Amino acid sequence: MYNIMIVDDEPVIRFGLKASIDWKGEGLFFAGDYSNGQAALEAMKTQPVDILITDIKMPLMDGLTLMKHAINQNPSLKVILISSYNDFDFVKEGLVLGAVDYVLKPTLEPESLLILIKKCAALLSDEQRMKEKMKAADQTAKDTERRKLEHDFKSAIVQTNKELPFPSSWKEEDRVLIMYMKLQDAEKIEAEKGTYYKSLLLDDIQQAFYEKVEEGICFPLGQSDLIFFLHYKKDGDHPIQRLKQKLEKAVGHPLSFGYEIATSFEAVPVSVERSKRAFQRKFFYPEKSLFPYPDQPSRSRQWVQLCEEVDIESSARSDLFSYVEKRVEMWKEYETDPDVIKQAVCGWLIKRFYHDIEYDVLLERHAELVSACSLIELTERFKMKVEECEEIKSNRSFPSHTDNELIDRALTYIHEHYQHELTLQLVADHIHISRNYFSLLFKRLMKQTFIDYVIELRIKKAKELLGTTTMKVYEVAEQSGFKDVKYFSKLFKKTTGRTPVDYRSNML
Repeated sequence: MYNIMIVDDEPVIRFGLKASIDWKGEGLFFAGDYSNGQAALEAMKTQPVDILITDIKMPLMDGLTLMKHAINQNPSLKVILISSYNDFDFVKEGLVLGAVDYVLKPTLEPESLLILIKKCAALLSDEQRMKEKMKAADQTAKDTERRKLEHDFKSAIVQTNKELPFPSSWKEEDRVLIMYMKLQDAEKIEAEKGTYYKSLLLDDIQQAFYEKVEEGICFPLGQSDLIFFLHYKKDGDHPIQRLKQKLEKAVGHPLSFGYEIATSFEAVPVSVERSKRAFQRKFFYPEKSLFPYPDQPSRSRQWVQLCEEVDIESSARSDLFSYVEKRVEMWKEYETDPDVIKQAVCGWLIKRFYHDIEYDVLLERHAELVSACSLIELTERFKMKVEECEEIKSNRSFPSHTDNELIDRALTYIHEHYQHELTLQLVADHIHISRNYFSLLFKRLMKQTFIDYVIELRIKKAKELLGTTTMKVYEVAEQSGFKDVKYFSKLFKKTTGRTPVDYRSNML
């Protein structure tokens, strides 16, 4: 709907035109009428106008002066001039300035004016389509350049001897802000919403980054992390806090970053590793979210020597836990490499129960310890795993010969209830085992997580419904167990490569 404004010093002209055309019926909005150019120009500051119909001769400000100012404010404005027989020289000047056409006041009829208005509307529509095509072409070119830069940057980081590409718009003296991000709650996301959801979240973060940043590069380094490169102009302000807030608002998920500013392109590969090391401090300070590269060196060697002083195998549980509590502050003070700490803690668990519990059961506990996101979480998990292993050792609560039977019962329940809410806890309660044990058992026997299995089952059922029924997409989503049709559509495309509508079209 285009906005129309009429400017003429004769009330009969203004009111006559306003009343004689069905503006709404013609798909137009009447934005007002004014008796002189000065009043009209002032109104345009708050009221957008697409088509201006103006008399040439008026008091205070004439039509041509109004036209010049209005087009200067809005270059896409379309102007129709109203003139008298003796105004032809002014009409010619108006056409040179960019007026679409003119009408003679003595022969002015609503029908003839409406023809010119529709001509202006058609020009506006054509220009809008052209802008959209140019924008799409520009975006395609940007996407192509972006993908090439992503590939070249990734290759240069992996192959340290390869020269880093230099984006054409970046100057050699400019710096590069490198930000490393990892989904700290990746394990929880996978357990509750599945691997596909985690992948979609990373995609959303990457897309939001390109929408918020004009000059930057972003790509995944692994299954749960992203690396960002921002054009950081010399003497520019520090954008990381604002960018973090924008990304969090866009994806609805808290994010944390380790970062460093590379002073030259040659320093970028080193700064990538430093930003990753900076992020490791999240392990010690989970309440924080921004971590600049620290100047202090690691003290891993001192910590390794300290942990070797304790006899893990023979210590009583209370003594072991007491020792761990005493070490927490030391670990935090040293800010030792989290991988070194996790390796030591996992080694304790395996060493303590190696002779009493099957190795694959210990490996499952090992995996849960390694995925801990913070020092506090690692400590609590270690205590819990020690208690679990001691319970298994003393009671043998879940004999291995019943494992397959338990999973069979779980699968039956899942297939009968996939249309409804399904959680680890619900299914575990149904087969009368603990949530944690069911999660580990399912993954060990089915070779995938519980939630990934449920998602694949629901997608399979959705495919069947799309191919055999005329249900609407939201109905297919509901019947397949998805309560959010938007999430269903994104997930369906992620897993199949097609939208639900495209999938159905190809099935016909």
